[in-house]
Amino acid sequence: MTTADTSTLDPSERAAPPSDGPALLRRVAGSASNLAVRRFVLMLLSAVTAAIVTRVLGPSGYGQYSAAIATWTLVGSAVDFGFSLALARDLPHDPGARRSMLRAAYQIALAWSIPLTIALVGMAIAAGTDTDRGLAMLLLAPSLITYGLFPARTIFVVLYRTRQVVIVDVAVGILQSAGMISVAELGLGAPGVAGVVSATTALNSILIWVLAGRQHEPGTSTPYGRRRFARRAVPLGIVSIMTTIYLLIDIVIIGWYITGPTVGEYAAAAKLLTILTGVTGLVTTAALPALSTHAADRVALGELVARVWHWLAVAALPLFVGLGLFAGLAVKVAAGTGYDGAIPLLRILSVAGILMVVNNLLGAVMVATRATRSIFFQNLVAIALNVAGNVLLLPSQGVRAAAWLTVATELLITVAALAVIRHSTRLDEALGVSVRPVLAIVIGAVPGVLLFDHEILAPLASAVVFVGAMSLLRAWPAEFRVPGFLRRAARA
Repeated sequence: MTTADTSTLDPSERAAPPSDGPALLRRVAGSASNLAVRRFVLMLLSAVTAAIVTRVLGPSGYGQYSAAIATWTLVGSAVDFGFSLALARDLPHDPGARRSMLRAAYQIALAWSIPLTIALVGMAIAAGTDTDRGLAMLLLAPSLITYGLFPARTIFVVLYRTRQVVIVDVAVGILQSAGMISVAELGLGAPGVAGVVSATTALNSILIWVLAGRQHEPGTSTPYGRRRFARRAVPLGIVSIMTTIYLLIDIVIIGWYITGPTVGEYAAAAKLLTILTGVTGLVTTAALPALSTHAADRVALGELVARVWHWLAVAALPLFVGLGLFAGLAVKVAAGTGYDGAIPLLRILSVAGILMVVNNLLGAVMVATRATRSIFFQNLVAIALNVAGNVLLLPSQGVRAAAWLTVATELLITVAALAVIRHSTRLDEALGVSVRPVLAIVIGAVPGVLLFDHEILAPLASAVVFVGAMSLLRAWPAEFRVPGFLRRAARA
């Protein structure tokens, strides 16, 4: 596959995304198909890499690496500061301002990345550059500068041209995995692995930025100043950072309160959760511009939410149910027998994963309908619960308390989000399309429970029964029919 030249596209492809329901769903489905391929490949790469790196570093070394990565990710989320969310929400409504809006996003994000890079360097020094965690953070810091180019990705999502992003991400992902495994095997430890992550992350950001410059339409661009863009992005940035904090703060706190293999066991369980959560994220990312297009029409928005939820119910929910049922096999494959303590933690976190599937979609709807204030307050309460709970319970209850706090936080977010969006969209249709997939999931779980002692046979039997039940119940979304799915992926 080659990079598309936008000058050769049909005029309908270069125009703003279609607003009529069927055409819009086809574009969303095609974009999501590409992102699904990306996620699947990167998930395999991440699983293989984690399986090797966790074994080579061991629980203690991997714990130090994970604590550094979690800190870097938190600071990195602050660099974007809602710029990508603001672009995904606003670009579909103002095609003429795309070029100037992106330019404003780059300028603000790059300027903002500098003090945050300095802050991460300060944290590395505080942790001790003679420790693996401190040195790893120091090596990760330079890549934060290129985080300022992250808004470039949004133009591909808004225009539903995600194939180019998939090619770059997969190519760099392969390079990153090979590098991480190589330096780990060479005995360079957590700092060496972090150095590879830093270099390849920077490379990825630069390549996407270069490609994004080729997506603009010829002609003049409507002015869109930095101050105007900042006013729109800052509220989303605050809630975006808060979301990342409540998702990752437990690993950061654990890194300061607890030492030894327990940290690595929790990090391994959390890593598996993060990998599968990406399945949900790719769908909601592809759907956000479409949700924003229909934000003012309660009925149309409800229909689109139901369709996107149907996709998640058959593609994401079964993964987390399976993760909980077959946690032992998942940990053994992903991390090895040295991480047995991660198995009960993963079973707890799989419950949080089910709630995360719901929350990813609810959060996208809230962003599309500009319910920023509600997101802020629910995230504020979630952070307070997570931080206070971890500080109080970790010393006496250990990392299992952190896992249950993750479940409690996600439950809180679910209830709060449902209370907010019921005023802006209808949810009855989404509930209606849930019945058959959920029934198929329950039926598929039965052989997993009955054959629980058979480590390999149980998940295989569950998968076969689940697929069969979905087909018999006619629970598959129309977009999941294989020929149509592949055609949409090729066109997107």
